[in-house]
Amino acid sequence: MILMMFPVTGLAAGTFKISVSGPSNIYAGDTVTYNINIEPGSAPGGVLGFQGTLNYDSNVLEYRSHSVKLSNPWSITYTSSTKRFIGNDDSDGSGAIKSKKTVLSVTFKVKSVSIGTKTTVTVTSVTGSDVNRNNSSASVTGITSTVSKPPSGNNNLASLAVDQDGLTPSFSPRETNYELKVPFSV
Repeated sequence: MILMMFPVTGLAAGTFKISVSGPSNIYAGDTVTYNINIEPGSAPGGVLGFQGTLNYDSNVLEYRSHSVKLSNPWSITYTSSTKRFIGNDDSDGSGAIKSKKTVLSVTFKVKSVSIGTKTTVTVTSVTGSDVNRNNSSASVTGITSTVSKPPSGNNNLASLAVDQDGLTPSFSPRETNYELKVPFSV
């Protein structure tokens, strides 16, 4: 698939926006998904085509799969070996992106790395075109995720204290039902 961009003299080119969204906290061994989003910004009439390279640290994230989020008249390809994606409206421009759209989702497995490791997922080498076939520049926003300690699976009560005796049964971390007997005057 080839993305064609035709400059047209006399028309002002605009800037479109490309962003990467995903989790801010990730956990070793988990599967996480990052979305590539396109917004027309000041691109006249919307975005007709785009291409770029997804950048991520392969020491932290291992590519698993991707899924295209726009359908006909759009054709979008992602090549995992080069991390390159290309999107093109194959119609007369009627399918131009005129509001924020998720165009591609990429799924990774988080490798076993140190807690606190930060990894940024972003896009570089971005070009695009608007409906007037002008080359459009892009403002890019990536996301930084931090490898965090997974939440504890232990949801047991640590302790339970009352001022008087009368709690039955005696405290146990796994017990979920207690009865407390109090004097009638309370």
